[in-house]
Amino acid sequence: MIKSIIFDADDTLILASEYGDVAIKAASSAGSDTDTEYIRLKAGGNVGIGTTSPVAPLHIQSDSAAAFTILRMNATAADSAPTIELA
Repeated sequence: MIKSIIFDADDTLILASEYGDVAIKAASSAGSDTDTEYIRLKAGGNVGIGTTSPVAPLHIQSDSAAAFTILRMNATAADSAPTIELA
């Protein structure tokens, strides 16, 4: 059950659940009546993409046997390069 859905003063969407987890679902394809869960925020703070039971702060899973892209970064200007910084 949803406890609240609000927008704060900065137009940030805030979802609150009285049961702890928040799931983000969407139609599995255009015009479909079937919802598929894509993202889950667990009560303890873990985020799952492609999994309903994330066991790490960010847990990404694919049930596809084929290779899949986890991260894609594109530069929008010819002289810029996307970077990832780990500290």
